[in-house]
Amino acid sequence: MTPTLLLVALAVAARDDEKCGPLLWHQGYAENLPGKPLVYAESAQQCCDFCHATAGCQFWTWNGVPPGNGNCYAKASNKTEGGGGSATMVSGGIGPSPPLPPPPAVKISLVGVPGSIISEANPTYASWNIDSSCNRGFHRTDFTNPNLIEAARGLSPSVLRFGGSGNDNLVYGLSAGSPECAGIVATDCGYTTPGCLNSSHWDALHAFAQAGEAQILFGISFGLDAACKGGASYEWDATNAEALLIYLAARGQRVFGFELGNEINNQGGPPCNLTASQQAAAMLRFATLVQATQPEAKLIGPDTGYREWQAWLEAYLPLTSPSRGSSSRASSVLHAVTHHVYPGASRASFNHPQALDSTLAEIEWYTRTIASLAPGAQVWAGEDGPIGGGNDGTCGSNSVCGTYADALWYADDMANRAAHGFVQYQRQTFFGGAYGLTTSGSPHTQSALGASEAVLLRPGYYTSFLWKRTLGASVLNASSTSPFVRAYAFRGAPPSRFAAEECAEDGATQLLIINLYNTTNVMALLALGGATQFAAWTLTPPAEGAFSMRVRLQEELLRDIVDAATNATGFLGVIPVPPVLGRTADGIELPALSVTFACAWAARGHHSVR
Repeated sequence: MTPTLLLVALAVAARDDEKCGPLLWHQGYAENLPGKPLVYAESAQQCCDFCHATAGCQFWTWNGVPPGNGNCYAKASNKTEGGGGSATMVSGGIGPSPPLPPPPAVKISLVGVPGSIISEANPTYASWNIDSSCNRGFHRTDFTNPNLIEAARGLSPSVLRFGGSGNDNLVYGLSAGSPECAGIVATDCGYTTPGCLNSSHWDALHAFAQAGEAQILFGISFGLDAACKGGASYEWDATNAEALLIYLAARGQRVFGFELGNEINNQGGPPCNLTASQQAAAMLRFATLVQATQPEAKLIGPDTGYREWQAWLEAYLPLTSPSRGSSSRASSVLHAVTHHVYPGASRASFNHPQALDSTLAEIEWYTRTIASLAPGAQVWAGEDGPIGGGNDGTCGSNSVCGTYADALWYADDMANRAAHGFVQYQRQTFFGGAYGLTTSGSPHTQSALGASEAVLLRPGYYTSFLWKRTLGASVLNASSTSPFVRAYAFRGAPPSRFAAEECAEDGATQLLIINLYNTTNVMALLALGGATQFAAWTLTPPAEGAFSMRVRLQEELLRDIVDAATNATGFLGVIPVPPVLGRTADGIELPALSVTFACAWAARGHHSVR
């Protein structure tokens, strides 16, 4: 028999005596309350609860699980004429009723030939960015801070993308006294305020990357301020970039790669009116400079943003081939193509399957277009976060940034993109702004970090931490019959030198399983051919809920402060909490709103579960 991965997820639902009847199956009630109040509900029980909490509600209709959309409507009467109906719909009232049925069973399986690899990610997948924007704290961050270095090392191996809006207004003042930066006011701190990168700050960032076991991807300035003044006639001035390359060569400072321009397409309309051909011409010119000084360095771009990005890529990519567009099948000068995505994860939608899948059309177009117009180039998520940080870096009020909800969204977005052929994922950001994986342990009015301040780890940090220790780079094709239990599968040795030994077993299948239910635990029964044992680590929100800034692992609150002054370091090596060990036949219980990293293998020697 061909080995098949099968997870049967059985809902563990609490039954109570809530009054929700009488029940009417497959039929909706027609008369909505004034204002048509509705919510998204995971179950008929939650819809009933909504009705009890809504003034004037006497009846309710729930559209059910997919193909139903989960919407729950508060009704004024039980009139059925015009109310519609479907196989998933259930209606009720606020009278006595027998207990409602739990959600249906869920099956998750490997698609196609079991164990066949659908894509390969880089070992540095799940990497991160440092943005030089002043309001992200770059100029107020001391990169010699040992706590920040310890946190970076905990996510190795990584690519440190030094890029963002600030990099397009960054002047390299690498000469003694930084005369190149004359006129830049250090106290100014706006979203696009020009900044000065002097030699000491750059050297500290480069040393930070080395100590944190990360390769640097350097975002070169397109000179956006001058570009907007020049408009469609602007030609990129390479003088300052060339000085940077000379500086790097003189000091033997190697970098992994370079970008040129950050979200230039967002300035494609008035008043700047920039074009893709301008950015492509600059990249080709820059490529000759890089070849002369750092020939091993990769070129990556164009780092498109939200505005008409598809048209920009279609124009830019053919122009970055050596033939300058004469053949769409010519090899691109680009090692990888990048696009920036902030899908707008919110407190209302972070665990909604339709919201999580809202990026699929963009993903499919993007991967298909790169294969056609830049064959051989890797597909990168160059700058991704739950929601844009905004001019002030706060992500706006009441956002998911920095919360456990962010950590759950982050796990699904990384896995979803890996399953669709993405080779690299760069999280915005590592430090700086409310969406950072880390922040200062001391209060600041703006992002900043002194030489010895403690570093605070946000919940999303541990998503990346566990990813590096449990998941390999070979992606398998997994599917689920329920959109509320998401499953992804991997093979190969996890990239961290602190990889869990259970996950590094030869032939082990690694799983990332996400339970989107707010309140329902799920039992996942595993049937994995010859695999009989599993080890699992599960992230859950603390008692305060999904919008807490803390996270639990195996019900144990994880440490979130890195501080050498109190000896609170050294815990970012091996996974700090032992896994749950079990037999695949007995299953894994998935708590509500959980992210589970699991590894299954055939029992051998000391790894056997007794």
